[in-house]
Amino acid sequence: MSAIKHLASSSILEALLTNVADGIRLVDTHQNTLYWNDAARLITGYSAAEMQGKPCYHLLRHSGDVASRLCEQACPLKLATANNEGYEAQIELQHKSGNQMEIKVKAIPVRSDAGKVVAVVEIFNTIADTSSLEKIQALSNLAFRDTITDLYSRQYTELKLTTLLESLRRSMVPFGALIFQVANLKEINNNFGTMLGDQTLRLLAEVLSGEVLPPNMVSRWQSAAFFVTIHNTRKGFILPFASKLKQQLEQMSISASWPELTAKICVAGTIATHNDSFSSLSYRLDEQLRHSEQTNSGMHIDIED
Repeated sequence: MSAIKHLASSSILEALLTNVADGIRLVDTHQNTLYWNDAARLITGYSAAEMQGKPCYHLLRHSGDVASRLCEQACPLKLATANNEGYEAQIELQHKSGNQMEIKVKAIPVRSDAGKVVAVVEIFNTIADTSSLEKIQALSNLAFRDTITDLYSRQYTELKLTTLLESLRRSMVPFGALIFQVANLKEINNNFGTMLGDQTLRLLAEVLSGEVLPPNMVSRWQSAAFFVTIHNTRKGFILPFASKLKQQLEQMSISASWPELTAKICVAGTIATHNDSFSSLSYRLDEQLRHSEQTNSGMHIDIED
């Protein structure tokens, strides 16, 4: 047993076990705790001082799939010791706070030179339940999806642009950025109602999504503006591409009740450079958008290097 205690107190092993994400416990054949790492404390709420020298059932409360007391009927540590081989199970554990949580545990017997089980190592961690993952996904969608158009949101676009700019500095592969603004959206909302204004945005989003294919991206940038990224673009491509999209958007009929009603689109665009930051790129596009509103063509695209 002295070898086991030495193993648990080894400085090298201690450094390793302290920094892993899994809970790790070393117990003797009577299930008394010899070692309890910091991840085990974070998972269960119990400190090493509270667990040292004690069987787990003095503090921890387990239950199996049929709500039986695992300690009494199907303890992974007992089974690993009795069967002389590793044992895995998914069980419920009661945290120190009283909350129940599901964990996955693996018990591995430690044998002496003679082959006798002298201790058991227990490795465990929590299992994220499906409902929790669904909630996380729902929150992510709420943050990164625009509720009106179902396009990516401004928040997601900012993250994406930051990633693209970092990639540009490493690989020097350029990308283009375009903003399509519905210049008369306020007029549509005031004269025909916000329902038609929202319908206008959804229709424009459908057209843009049909033309802007992955890995390029279209998103909702502002209340009346869409953002488009064009990967690995050329200076000779971005201007005709933007002109084509602008024409398609302006020719689209917004409502069968008012067939003459169309969207007025202003376009700004540029090609990102390795010196750009998110702030400099968005500022340049905002300036170009203001210029586009003052031109007859409704476009202002900077394609200089």
